[in-house]
Amino acid sequence: MRRVLAAIAIGSFLVVDAVLIVTAASVGSDTPASSVAPFGGPTRSPVPSANADGLQTPLKPATRLITVFDDQSAWRASVAGCPRADVLVEHSVDGGGSWDGFDLGTAGGLSSPLSLESTADPSTVFMIARDKTDCRATWVGTTDGGAAWAAYPDRTATAWFIEPTNNAAVNTPAGIRTSPCAQAVSLASRNDSSAAVLCSDGSIHTTTDVGATWTQGPSVARAEAIGAGLDGYLIAGRSDEAACTGVFISGIDEQPGGPASPVSTCVETGNSSTEIALSGKGSVIWLWAGATVLRSTDSGATWG
Repeated sequence: MRRVLAAIAIGSFLVVDAVLIVTAASVGSDTPASSVAPFGGPTRSPVPSANADGLQTPLKPATRLITVFDDQSAWRASVAGCPRADVLVEHSVDGGGSWDGFDLGTAGGLSSPLSLESTADPSTVFMIARDKTDCRATWVGTTDGGAAWAAYPDRTATAWFIEPTNNAAVNTPAGIRTSPCAQAVSLASRNDSSAAVLCSDGSIHTTTDVGATWTQGPSVARAEAIGAGLDGYLIAGRSDEAACTGVFISGIDEQPGGPASPVSTCVETGNSSTEIALSGKGSVIWLWAGATVLRSTDSGATWG
């Protein structure tokens, strides 16, 4: 994994729009995705299960983000506490074979990311992260694969993310809205109007009107992670199949009312980690589970 340090602190750009130039100071070498260890972040709770009172063990906030552009390009980052954790954003352009890392914390002044979105091309990603000085959320992006980054704090209010100091609230492109549950742990958005939230009780809620109203989605047992993809949203969790050491993936429609449908009943990851993130676009899905990154280019039928 190659890390690139930010040469100028992003924190100094949080008043007006400005471009932050990042110097390509290589540290270390590219590392295959299959051997990349998780970097930072608190430990997730076990797969939801019933306790002695019949109640589900609450999920904790998601600790990973990944966003896909196509079968070759994706961006990822880990989530942890502010201001302790530095932001390290990684980019792969070879299907996860190697990752270039951009350290926006040590010299850039940014802490834990809240959202990550790949948009116009494989070199562009936008992120909501927290300023290390006061842990406020701010919008940061690159359009050239990480060579230069810009901070746009005035755009922060137009993004989707769970409010970091109040998990009962969601920031939307139309402003802050009440979350569909007291503890939202993960959010995936498809556009300015539509998003889905995974709650600490394992329930899933969707909106198509910028969070003005939420509809409870179909139940997906053992849900651990949610991501945008295919024709709606992707849900993942540790598989309970005896012969499977890995993850199951289900899909739900963007429009409420439909049932969950199986995408992959077992994606063999070689580990039983509940540190899971996934993202899809078209027929392409990327899955990051434990130290393993896998891709499917046929809507989850096969993985490699």
